[in-house]
Amino acid sequence: MIAQLPLDYNTWVIPVLSNFSRIELSQEEVDLIDYTANLIANAKRKEKGYLKDAESLIKRYTTGLGGEMALGKFLGVSIVDTSVGASEDYNIGDLNKIGLDIGVKTVEYPKFPLVHTRPERCEIILIKHGRQHVYKICGLYTPETMILHSSRELVVDEKVRDTKTAFYGIPFYKTFKTAEDLKPYCRVMKLADMPSCLGGVEHLIKTE
Repeated sequence: MIAQLPLDYNTWVIPVLSNFSRIELSQEEVDLIDYTANLIANAKRKEKGYLKDAESLIKRYTTGLGGEMALGKFLGVSIVDTSVGASEDYNIGDLNKIGLDIGVKTVEYPKFPLVHTRPERCEIILIKHGRQHVYKICGLYTPETMILHSSRELVVDEKVRDTKTAFYGIPFYKTFKTAEDLKPYCRVMKLADMPSCLGGVEHLIKTE
């Protein structure tokens, strides 16, 4: 009989944390994130089904946008979308701005990231670690990996357990250094696939 490893941070995250690239945001980048998070939070409070607590919403979007900013800084590209709109227009990968259908998931240390029970796309996971504006880029994770190494038992909020599960398989990451390195793992978006809410396409990766 194979012994099952405990589903805790010391087992699944701490041993590999030193493997990941560390990115720190500048004060100018932090100010942009704070400003954008406030705009989005104010818009989301008007939508049905969203949290009405302003501080919780702002914290949620500050964490997510901060991770996107850190990843863009690592890749040397602009990926943060500062536009604000209805949620149904934004069910897209966070790297659509550079033409890749990939999500970006950022979680605060020492929490496990929440992913969909049936993930539609690959995700790059970051951990907001240590100092307030320092992020660790864990790597890229495929839908198959997320399905195999997730547990609803780790989800603290019972209200989201029907659609979300906690991903603990941090050691099973795909490494990358550039946006080009991400192409083999994920669907590359063509111009016709780009959502209208994104506007400009000047940062798209050429797919030819």
